[in-house]
Amino acid sequence: TAWSDRRQGDSYEVWFNRLDAGGKKLGPDVRVSDAPGFSLDPGLVWNGREFLLVWSDDSEGRYRVYGQRISADGELVEAPLGLTGVTLNSESPSLAEGQSSLGLAFTLATGTTRQVAARVLGPTFESPSELVVLGPSDSVLPVISFSRDRYVVVWEKRTDVPGDAIWGATFAENGDVLEAE
Repeated sequence: TAWSDRRQGDSYEVWFNRLDAGGKKLGPDVRVSDAPGFSLDPGLVWNGREFLLVWSDDSEGRYRVYGQRISADGELVEAPLGLTGVTLNSESPSLAEGQSSLGLAFTLATGTTRQVAARVLGPTFESPSELVVLGPSDSVLPVISFSRDRYVVVWEKRTDVPGDAIWGATFAENGDVLEAE
């Protein structure tokens, strides 16, 4: 499991621990992020060999999505990787494993505009694809999953129309949009 808390100061940091079938921690909590500012919205995937963790972090003055590999024994593997650019304001990441890739969806904030964006990554966060905007306006809080041969992303659309709140799109493992918003 992964979570954010303020146990060591004023800023939130991301923590990780493995649990047994009864929910008991299998070791001490592992601090994943360690930077000024807030580290929030952790998302976790187990790929059968290691844990893959993403979160949003504002240590550089804007939120950016980072990824961290964690071994089956709960040890951090290498340093965290920036998965979105420093110039993007990227929040609320969601991660899913495909057949040969990872799908990452997140909220992209520009001024007062909120969009849902996505990209495809290699199995250990390498080789990020170009950014694809799936929800072009008033779109936040994406959740991604993989089904058969595609990533499925759903999100909240902030509109004034009752019953018009949840939207979605699909894209292939190569990053091509299959079904637009």
